[in-house]
Amino acid sequence: MQRPDPCLQWRREGRLLQELGKRQALDVFAVAEHCNLTTTETLGRAQEVLDRLSRGENPDTHVLAGASLASAWAVIPGDDVYRIGGMVASPVEELARPRVVPLLAIDRRRKWALVVADHEVDWWVLNDSLPGEAAPDPADVSSRATAWVRRWLHGG
Repeated sequence: MQRPDPCLQWRREGRLLQELGKRQALDVFAVAEHCNLTTTETLGRAQEVLDRLSRGENPDTHVLAGASLASAWAVIPGDDVYRIGGMVASPVEELARPRVVPLLAIDRRRKWALVVADHEVDWWVLNDSLPGEAAPDPADVSSRATAWVRRWLHGG
C-alpha cells in the first residue's frame, strides 16, 4: 500500500483555504517547511502522548504555560488526519506567524491542542478561533491521528 503524500495534501488544503478567503491569518502558508517526513522518534512520541490522553491524562498546567499561543485558528479536515492552521506565537518569538500543522488532539474547553510542528510533538494554547469555526469531534481527531501515526510508524 502506497503512503499518501502529505505535501500534496497540505498544498491542496492551502489553496482551498486561500480560495475560501479564510482571513489574512491563513492566507500565507509555509508549506515547504512541513514537507520533510516527520522522524520515527517524533511519531513514537506522538503515539505515547496520544496513548496517555486516551487513558484520561491531560497536559500539566506548567507544560501549557510554556506552550505556543494560536489565535485566529481553524481546524482543517483531511483524508487522513485533521490539521490546524492559525497565527502562532511561541514564547520566544514576539511576532506570530501563520502555521498549518497536523492536529493530533484538541480540547476546546480547556483551550489546548496537541500538534506536530517543526518535527516535534508540541502543545498549543488556543486563543479565539476564526468566527463560525465548526468544532470537530475530539474523539474523531484523536482516532484519525492515532491511525495516521501508526500508519507512518508501521507502514500499514
